[in-house]
Amino acid sequence: MGLVARELNREGHRTKAWTARSGSKRGGALWNKAYVHWTLTNHRYLGEVVHQGQAYRGEHEAIIDRRIWDRVHTILGENRRYRATQTRKKTAAILKGILRCGACGTPMAPAYTTRRGKRYQYYVCHAASKNGHDTCPVKSVPAGQIEGAVFEYLRSLFADPEMVARTFRATRVKAEEERKGLEKKRDVLQRRLADLRKAIGRLVRAEDGKAEGALSEELHRLNEEHAEAEGQLRKAEEVLCRQQEDLPTEQNVAAALKTIDPLWDELFPAEQERIVRLLVESVTVRPDGISVRLRPGGLMALAAEVQDADAELVEVTV
Repeated sequence: MGLVARELNREGHRTKAWTARSGSKRGGALWNKAYVHWTLTNHRYLGEVVHQGQAYRGEHEAIIDRRIWDRVHTILGENRRYRATQTRKKTAAILKGILRCGACGTPMAPAYTTRRGKRYQYYVCHAASKNGHDTCPVKSVPAGQIEGAVFEYLRSLFADPEMVARTFRATRVKAEEERKGLEKKRDVLQRRLADLRKAIGRLVRAEDGKAEGALSEELHRLNEEHAEAEGQLRKAEEVLCRQQEDLPTEQNVAAALKTIDPLWDELFPAEQERIVRLLVESVTVRPDGISVRLRPGGLMALAAEVQDADAELVEVTV
């Protein structure tokens, strides 16, 4: 879909433009993956309306032939199956390093077995692998099953306003803590720079214009420390400035994340894996289910990426 969007933009096409009741201009923007997907799956073009997930014949005329619609959706389905196959064949275990056994607390490592020429992938509890499967109630889980469960959990977050709100608040708290820490570091560096300037001034006066001996070596060392401290201070101030400018609003986050869900099945496996690792800190498997621990700023970081790319996820060459 990225290729389609790029070709439409290259030819000068823009999304539908209209004027809202308030008088503000809407639409007329560059195409992106989200808008291409929305267009290809919009039942209105087929002369239908959708209510509670079910499509019904509408009162308006269709502008797309049913055969074209069916062909498009056949291609979309084939692409989803192809990408699922490529996930199993070509990508490393997505949850490697973040999956743990809830029974004994040890990591679960990827493994596979071959039966009748078919390869099956699993995540195996380290303790069970070492001491025997009878020692752990979790033992192992099929890779496709656990990865699919994590995918579905993440997709539910994209459309959950309350989860977005909670994550937004948690990230704001974390950002405020980081800001305070950086401000303390900045104050320490500023005091350090003031002390170094005084020390350098005393050495310059002591040398009386001469640059030799122990005093010269000490002056050189102090100048290097001063330059390093200035660099650290500059970086701390840059981070503080970005924190104030780059953090999106709760509404921005919610809107950006909603564009990801309909695109999920169209993403390449490598991009799905990157998003999982951006969002997920750990996944714990228990005999009765799983629990997912999110990275505090993961959703915010992903939303910021979507915003920066004008609602288009990372471009992948096909």
